[in-house]
Amino acid sequence: LTELMQGPCHGNQAILASSRLPASCNKILSSSKFSDCSVVDVANLKEAAARCLSAMLEGCRDVSIPLTLKNEVNVDNLITYLNEGYECQFIEEINESEIEEKLQTAFEIYGFLYTMADLVPDVMGIMKEEMKPEVIEWYQTHTGTIEIDQNGILRKIVFRLPDVSEYLADDQKKRVLWGVDRTSHTNRLETFLVFVQQLKLELFQKKKVAQSPIASKLTSEIFALTMNRAAIIFALVINLLMIIVYRIADNAIIEYSRMFGKLSEDPEFLSVWMIGVLLCLVELVRYVAFVMSFVPLIVYGKITEIRFGPLATKYPIILRVPDFVFGIFGLITSFQFVVETSLCAVTLLGVLISPLFFSLNLLFHMIVANDIT
Repeated sequence: LTELMQGPCHGNQAILASSRLPASCNKILSSSKFSDCSVVDVANLKEAAARCLSAMLEGCRDVSIPLTLKNEVNVDNLITYLNEGYECQFIEEINESEIEEKLQTAFEIYGFLYTMADLVPDVMGIMKEEMKPEVIEWYQTHTGTIEIDQNGILRKIVFRLPDVSEYLADDQKKRVLWGVDRTSHTNRLETFLVFVQQLKLELFQKKKVAQSPIASKLTSEIFALTMNRAAIIFALVINLLMIIVYRIADNAIIEYSRMFGKLSEDPEFLSVWMIGVLLCLVELVRYVAFVMSFVPLIVYGKITEIRFGPLATKYPIILRVPDFVFGIFGLITSFQFVVETSLCAVTLLGVLISPLFFSLNLLFHMIVANDIT
């Protein structure tokens, strides 16, 4: 019955809305007596009933249909279910699968009420009266809407946003908005699908990092900025000390292998080496944070770009190449990975071999700071 109305088919909507179907859906949604049925089965049945009611309002042009539904459906009971769906997240006795099923049904009901509120303003007033502001805000935050112009009729579609959508940043949205190739319908679809795959990887990686207390702190924007500034300051101090303290002969090279014996005798040299150790620790922490946050995105992003991009369509033989080859190719061609790896490497060489390598550390930081690619 739901599929008969979807599309939409206005004739079927009018006939079924005037039948006993709305009352039957209301009975399913209002009832709590389902003997010998699991919570999941009951939630699926209620979700199907709510979706059926929403199908009656799809692209609705006839005001009589939402008015009929308002009279046939007990809005108060639906709002009660929305409140229970919100509160069930905080009940420890309910397992995750049952919570998810109840939430899915609750969002289907919310979509129905939200659509009906556009056609019958009284519904929104009832929702505001019987739902707490934080509950309404929570549903609004986790719900998205799109509008479609279908044969001159504006259709509004309400859908649930996945949990990972909270990690979606504005720069990612703009990347899709301006990055999709619009030269043809085929190119637009292909490039959009590539962007979608990349966004999924980025969002799930952000969620994974956020769920780890250590990883979330290491990859936070404030921590990254602090570590970056500390590394630049240490590199500047070391290079200034090198200029002030040491006088290098024409063919002389400062090496720790020749000067380790002088560490206790030469406080200037000891200060350079100790600051270098601090710089090395900072760079290692920065590199660990970079590996945790961006390396998986670089690797899987390149794999996705090649496997779902136009190159694979043009040359199908590419699909036979193992994924790790694409991943390695993505790393060695990533400017960010090369710079971060080089920063860590020259800092280690500066501690173990010669303090002159610290000048390269400062140079790489200047390159990154000035966005020279």
